[in-house]
Amino acid sequence: MKHFTGKTLRWDWRDGIVELTLDHEPANEIGTETLADLETFAAAIPALVPETAACIVSSARKQGFSAGADLRELYRGAEPLSEKERLAGVRQFLERIHAALNAIDAASFVTIAAVHGVCFGGGFELALCCDIIIADKMARFAFSPGAVLTPPVRKSRVSSRN
Repeated sequence: MKHFTGKTLRWDWRDGIVELTLDHEPANEIGTETLADLETFAAAIPALVPETAACIVSSARKQGFSAGADLRELYRGAEPLSEKERLAGVRQFLERIHAALNAIDAASFVTIAAVHGVCFGGGFELALCCDIIIADKMARFAFSPGAVLTPPVRKSRVSSRN
């Protein structure tokens, strides 16, 4: 699949380059819809590999790359559940997001995160699963202690132009 438009992101393949663009109002929070779209991209990676040299991950949102997990959605979804169901739901969400990010991390083509503005929590983790992060001078990176999507720290090179 060389072109895809989901609810929260899209990608286009052109001349060996995949341009994956996050586009979910207001600030590319990662909730169930973004997770589903990331899983779709992860599943497409094997078909993209033979003809792809690089993938650039960027944001169409003015606020920045990604504000991280959509905590409002996660809270609303967990509120009516029992504690046991909540824990199972969080575990399933984490397993799914880690599988999608691990697939991007393992892609044999070069992955580049083009970051501006906020890049927090799970959004920072998405950037870190790329081989290279290129950040504008206004980019801000943060992980919250005990954050919902706190995964293993990934390898990455960070470049910033001043």
